[in-house]
Amino acid sequence: AQGGMDGQGQGQMTHLDLAVGRNRYSNLDVPIECTVGKWKDLLAKGDYGAKILYPERLTCRSAATGPVLQDAEPLPEPPARLHVEGPHAV
Repeated sequence: AQGGMDGQGQGQMTHLDLAVGRNRYSNLDVPIECTVGKWKDLLAKGDYGAKILYPERLTCRSAATGPVLQDAEPLPEPPARLHVEGPHAV
C-alpha cells in the first residue's frame, strides 16, 4: 500500500467503486466516512499511486447525470459508484 493507505493510522477502511468515463474501478480502499474533499486530498498526496496535481478540478457525482457532490459530502457506498469527470490533464 502507498502513502499510508495500508490502514496504519487511518482508522477503519471501507471500499469505493469508481467510474471515470467508461472505465470502472472497484473496491478502492477509503477511510470510513470519507468525504469527497478528503478523497481529493488523498489523490493529491498520491495515496492511490501517482499524485494528481489538480484534484479540485474533478467533478464528482453519485450518479452519472446526478447533481455535483460538494467537498463536504460523503462518498457513495457500494453498490453505488462515484462518477468522476474533469480535464484529462489533472
